[in-house]
Amino acid sequence: MLRLRPWRAFALMVISIIIGSSQWSYAAPTRIVSINPCLDQILIEVADPKQISALSYYSLDHRSSLITERAKYFPSTYGSAEEVMALKPDLVLASTYSSKSTLRTLKKLNANLALFALPNSIEISAQQVTRIAELAGHPERGIALNQRINEALAKAKIQSLNPPISALVYQANGFVPGEKTLINQVMNHSGFTNQASAYGIKYWGIVHLEDLLHSPPKVLFTPTTQNEVGSWSSRIVTHPVFTKLPTNIMRESPFPEALMSCAGPTLIPLAEALSAARKSKQVPE
Repeated sequence: MLRLRPWRAFALMVISIIIGSSQWSYAAPTRIVSINPCLDQILIEVADPKQISALSYYSLDHRSSLITERAKYFPSTYGSAEEVMALKPDLVLASTYSSKSTLRTLKKLNANLALFALPNSIEISAQQVTRIAELAGHPERGIALNQRINEALAKAKIQSLNPPISALVYQANGFVPGEKTLINQVMNHSGFTNQASAYGIKYWGIVHLEDLLHSPPKVLFTPTTQNEVGSWSSRIVTHPVFTKLPTNIMRESPFPEALMSCAGPTLIPLAEALSAARKSKQVPE
């Protein structure tokens, strides 16, 4: 039997006590404020409602949010440091792309600030879900949410066993996600290859109408809104020149613009929408 010297045994005992106590000493925050709509969508899934002091005002906008019906029951802010600190939060969730002046002020006022970068992969999205759940004191909810997301992605992949089809997500002003984005990964899971690479776009960029016509994808996804006028991209794909293309070369496949904005739980309906489009008999082979 291995015998430890008294001082080593004592040291191990102290370390064990410290580790053991640290696992139980974390007090879950009771006044969480999120100033980013994408973080809102994760927070509302993993925190108790009574823990949430405010969400971002933009979570009330149906064009970019999938939680408008749930978000309306919480206070909201426009993300200014004054609004946030007035709520006396014990945790503030913000994006690294939030207003720099707001972030500087919050740091100067010693706010307990948790910053999150723009997730450009499924893995990073899962890490953010895990982190927010742990910060809220409910790590098991983060595990459950990530499991739901993984199941949706796996289902989309199973249902897209045929050879992939070229596609392009064409947003307002011709803005498209490239091959090094989260949306690209979900497209690949759902049986599509991203045509953005044909235009040399790796992250985000603009594809002009002339380039689109010169090298069109098989499927053109154009996010739609409930605006009466419609988005610029929707008007572009109704340009008369598109009527001269063979019907088996490109089609418009609209889906909600809110699916394009965030990661986390948004990946579930996004995977479902892309998978449904891939299975559609209207998709040209």
